[in-house]
Amino acid sequence: NFEGGDKLLDAAGVSPDAKILVLDAYTTNVPLILLARKGYTVINTSTKNLEKAMLHEVDWIVIQKRFLASDVLRNYPELAARLIPVANNGKIGLYKKQAVSQALSFEDLCLVKEQHLLIAKEQNDFKSLVAKDSLTRCLSENQEYITLVDSLFVQKPEAGLALAFGTQLTAETENPGLTVVLDISDDQGYHFYDSFPLYAFFESGLAESASAHLMLNIPTISLENKRIKTYLWNPTKQYLCFNDLKVSLIEYNNFIPINN
Repeated sequence: NFEGGDKLLDAAGVSPDAKILVLDAYTTNVPLILLARKGYTVINTSTKNLEKAMLHEVDWIVIQKRFLASDVLRNYPELAARLIPVANNGKIGLYKKQAVSQALSFEDLCLVKEQHLLIAKEQNDFKSLVAKDSLTRCLSENQEYITLVDSLFVQKPEAGLALAFGTQLTAETENPGLTVVLDISDDQGYHFYDSFPLYAFFESGLAESASAHLMLNIPTISLENKRIKTYLWNPTKQYLCFNDLKVSLIEYNNFIPINN
């Protein structure tokens, strides 16, 4: 995810000499090398480690979009009021370390509204869901899958793509074993598969309820004549209910700073 990130930082005007902080880094040094900057990295994103990391005297913070909600904000929700989103390429986000008056949403932190939305669906768009009340939609009994996106690309997108998923989710048990699945294929035998288990969001002490947000990066291949299908897999066929379900297929063409 950090490959090419140095170009994002350059475009945002981050000095080559600036020290940065990388949250949820998979190794100590590789993200800094790929970003062509010096600074600090956090691998274990416990609340204590994140609080300690924010004491570093840096102006810039980089976070992988895939794990922003599950590994960072879930453990340290106060961070949403200490970041100003500057630029994003669908894989990583660049932020200024600065307090704001109100915590930003996941969509705001990912600059979703500033991008080109190829697909934008809300829960009323999912006809397979059954209305429980004016705000809540639920799976029908024993439903194992809900299709989120099923689209055929007839031409190549102009920029990198990412899929954003977000909802307030209620299940029958504390850890329902849910997974968001991304499947890309064509009739020439190409097949790409990615998935994101939602169990981490159910570890926050909210029992059967969870606020789940994630972003999956779509590989930079030619998507011409390829089918993109995304679905929520419910292997135990539990009764699930959604509030504020949103799914977006995003073309990230803003590689330059937005709020600099």
